[in-house]
Amino acid sequence: MKNYWNLFLGYTFLCIVPFSVIGQQTELTEPEKKTIVTSFSERLIKSYVFEDKAQKISSTLNVMKLPNDRNAFAKAIDDTIRSLSDDVHLRFIFDEQQYNALKQAVDTPDPGSEAENPDEKSSNYGFEKVEILNGNIGYLKINQFYETEAAFKAAEASMTFLRNVDAYIIDLSNNGGGSGKMGQFLASYFFEEGDNKLLLTNYNREANELIQEWSLFTINGKRVPDKPLYIIVSAKTGSAAEAFPYAMQAYKRAVVVGKKTWGGAHSGELLPIENGFIAFVPSGRVLSPVTNSNWEKVGVIPDVEIQSDLAIYKIQELLFSKWKQEETSEPRKNYLNWYEMYSKLKLNSEPVKLNPNLSGNYGDVNLRIENNKLIFGKTQELIPYSETVFFAKNGYDNSYKNDLIIEFDNPKKPTKLFYKVILKNGEIVTFPLDKTK
Repeated sequence: MKNYWNLFLGYTFLCIVPFSVIGQQTELTEPEKKTIVTSFSERLIKSYVFEDKAQKISSTLNVMKLPNDRNAFAKAIDDTIRSLSDDVHLRFIFDEQQYNALKQAVDTPDPGSEAENPDEKSSNYGFEKVEILNGNIGYLKINQFYETEAAFKAAEASMTFLRNVDAYIIDLSNNGGGSGKMGQFLASYFFEEGDNKLLLTNYNREANELIQEWSLFTINGKRVPDKPLYIIVSAKTGSAAEAFPYAMQAYKRAVVVGKKTWGGAHSGELLPIENGFIAFVPSGRVLSPVTNSNWEKVGVIPDVEIQSDLAIYKIQELLFSKWKQEETSEPRKNYLNWYEMYSKLKLNSEPVKLNPNLSGNYGDVNLRIENNKLIFGKTQELIPYSETVFFAKNGYDNSYKNDLIIEFDNPKKPTKLFYKVILKNGEIVTFPLDKTK
């Protein structure tokens, strides 16, 4: 069965390029223009999710005086259909190269959803990064949602690697969409076995089908229904990459952090029309069973609004603050307190003015100031939290696995510093060092 929930990759291209300069530049004749408009109108009336708007657009296009230049012709139609439909997905462009590729795909038997796009492997199937952050927080960055077997294996491997973390961050800030099946797959890890959720429904007008998207009944791997989940989004987050945070937010199963997303909730397909012209025609409309609405035009609204590149630090601050209040072990509480401070430091854009007296030798530790930066060792920058407290990520010259804290006894005329090593078990080992010169 054709996957009508799939928000096709061609959409991303259409969002970026309003019309194209690719292909032949000969002007269109009146018969050619009529053929193109007729073909596009027929496709709209057959497939577009809003039939009344399709009829209105068709009637308007058929009486318009359109330019002969191919790019101007495409732009005139594109501007008109977007104005009449108020639909960010509905697009019309001229791109002969894309047109020929789409025509070839139409004429070639469908290999099914398991066929791998050549770009998938080179982008690691959309999975850019998976790591465990300070505090045992799992971080997963996905830049595209693919639907092939290899893509699902990449997702499964990522979740297996993160199976023992205490909280999850899934970063979709650079994800323009793809297949909704990947969001469905990921969502399934965050609900109890047997507690399956109807994530979204999709009505496809052309097929007259109502398709329900549920969290999966079975998955390979560990379910983590009780672990906090944060999803990072931005204005670049689109379509299928919006569906996942929208559904999880609706069930209050995730906290969405970042900026409002792009706002494209209508699923559809990139189609060849005529003579090098192509269109993205939305044929499906998505609804949440919880909100009875979707994110079309409005985007997914973050629970915590912040610049997307700072979202990871805001999430860490929130988690460390919460865990610190719940912690009974003093070493662990100290550990969380320092990393909460570090997260706040990364969120603070105000520079700390360094006192020249901080530089000097403290035991065998040499500190110097270069370009208002306190340098430790050969190249390690100490990041200021306050006038007296500094952090060294990854230790001395990035060579240690443990982070360091440097704390001075006096911000004006320091006579001693406290060299603190943060151990992974939460303990902080302190070495007091007197200033020698």
